Amino acid sequence: MIGIIGATGNIGVHLVSELKAKSVDIVALSSRDQESKEINWRKCDLWDEESLLKALRGCDSVFYLIPLQPSWPDFYLKIEESINVFLRVAEKINLKHVVALSSLGAHSNEQIGMFHMARILEKKLSHNPFKVTFIRPGEFMENWKHSIPPVQYEGVLPNFHLPEAQAFHQVSVVDIAHVAARALQGEFNEQIIHVLGPNPYSALDVKTAFEKKFSKQVHLVTPPKETWITEFQKYGLSESYARELVGLYGAIQKNLIQVEPNRGITIRGVRSIFDVINSF
Repeated sequence: MIGIIGATGNIGVHLVSELKAKSVDIVALSSRDQESKEINWRKCDLWDEESLLKALRGCDSVFYLIPLQPSWPDFYLKIEESINVFLRVAEKINLKHVVALSSLGAHSNEQIGMFHMARILEKKLSHNPFKVTFIRPGEFMENWKHSIPPVQYEGVLPNFHLPEAQAFHQVSVVDIAHVAARALQGEFNEQIIHVLGPNPYSALDVKTAFEKKFSKQVHLVTPPKETWITEFQKYGLSESYARELVGLYGAIQKNLIQVEPNRGITIRGVRSIFDVINSF
C-alpha cells in the first residue's frame, strides 16, 4: 500500500487521482477530516509520532513532502521536527520506499533561499534503510494563479523575477504528480529525478500567457527590491519566510536553480506555461 502525505495539496490531488485510476492501493493523509467512498482517507498530525504511525501503518511506500506554513516564525525548525518524526515512523513500520518532493538546486552549496529546505530534506533522508527517490522540480507554474485578481481587474501582473526576460525552470504540478506516480510504482532506478517544463519561461512569457487568457493588455510591475520583505509580510508571511523567499528569487536570477550535472535523470513535462495559465 502507498501512503500519500499532502494528499489535498496541489500535487497530492493529482497524484491520488492518477494512482486511483490505475487501481493502486493507497491511503491519503490529511490534517483535516475528509469524506470519500472511493478514497481511503486518514487524518493525522505530521508532528505527532503516534498519529503519523497510525496513519501510515500497512504502507510499503510513501510520497513525502515537507509540510509548510508561511506564517511560521522559524519554519526551518518546524521542518526538521516533522522530518524527524517521519523518520522514526518509517523505521517502526519498516518502510521500503520513499518518493520525496525536493527541488531543483538542492545539490547546490550556494545560498538558494527557501529551497534550502530541500537540501535539508535530502540530507536527512539519504542515509536510511529504505530506498529513496528525490523528485526535483522547478517552480510550480500553478503558483501564478495567485496573480489572477490584479491581472483580471487591474491589468497588472506583480513580478519578482528579474530580469523580466530571463527564462527559468517552471513545471506544472500535474506533470510532477505523473512522475511521482511512476516513481511510486517502481519505474525508476535513479535516486534523483529532475522534472522540468517543456521549456524554461520568463516573466514576459507569463505576461503574454495572461494577455491571451484575458484578451487584454497586461503590465508587469516589480516593486522596489528593498520593499519585497514588507510586501510579502502583508500577505501573512513571517519575516524569516519572506527573507528566504527573497533569497530564492535572487538564486533564480543567478541561475543557481538548475539540474545537477551528471546525476540522475531529467524528465520534461508536457504542459506549457500557456496551457496552465489558460486552464485557470
